[in-house]
Amino acid sequence: MSGRSTRPNVAATAHQSPVAGVQSKISLTLLPDGRFALPREGIKVPTTHILKVPERRYGREARLEESSALLAAAVGLPVSIPTAMSLDGIDALLIERFDRHTANSVVTRLHQEDFAQVLGLPSELKYRRKGKPGRQFDVEAAIWILEQTADPEKARIDFLLATLFNLCIGNADNHAKNHALLYTAGSRHSFAPLHDLTPIRLDDRYTHELSYKLGEAAYFDELTGEDIATFVGQCGVEDIQRTLFRCIGRMKFGCWGTDASVWSPRCMRAPI
Repeated sequence: MSGRSTRPNVAATAHQSPVAGVQSKISLTLLPDGRFALPREGIKVPTTHILKVPERRYGREARLEESSALLAAAVGLPVSIPTAMSLDGIDALLIERFDRHTANSVVTRLHQEDFAQVLGLPSELKYRRKGKPGRQFDVEAAIWILEQTADPEKARIDFLLATLFNLCIGNADNHAKNHALLYTAGSRHSFAPLHDLTPIRLDDRYTHELSYKLGEAAYFDELTGEDIATFVGQCGVEDIQRTLFRCIGRMKFGCWGTDASVWSPRCMRAPI
């Protein structure tokens, strides 16, 4: 890993996505004795973890993603919490897969579909700006998906709070591949835990265009109170002020448990 390139990923920059195709990922399985192992080549066994390795000069992204997930948990959001670590001086992120169930040392896959898959969209259409009316990821499409879950009201509120949380941490990359439905035995599908939380406003390499429009706003800095109110209304929540204060209040309290050294005031400039 020490030989990883430090040059910008031109393709990723062109597509304006901060994570897709940029970070190396390795699938691992946690063994009963606590060791990790690579799956044997050619055998499609379910793995339990993903090791994500940012480019060396962007190693801080691992701690940022971990801190973002811890903060989401403090807010009360369902979230997959990764672990930032250093391997021979290389920053990395160990992610436990939320679509796995382990019992008696047997790992079972849980079926999950990201929102792009549910909508029948290819990965290149995971952003609203890449699609066109009738074939794009937007708030209306997300609400339609959430209405199919076992508890649509809870799913809509979780999606609402997840969107507000992403705004607060400066993450405009919550695209269709970063939202999913999780299918568990004996129950209907539910809104999957949040994952891939990255405050991209800390990095000027990437666009601050929103993954889906909120009200009339297509960019982070275009957001107004009216846009937020429109979005909250689309999610079926009537008490807008209480919802906003609950999210932001919990977030302020949760900040006490995160590593402040990886954050910058710039990412917290959310216009709400």
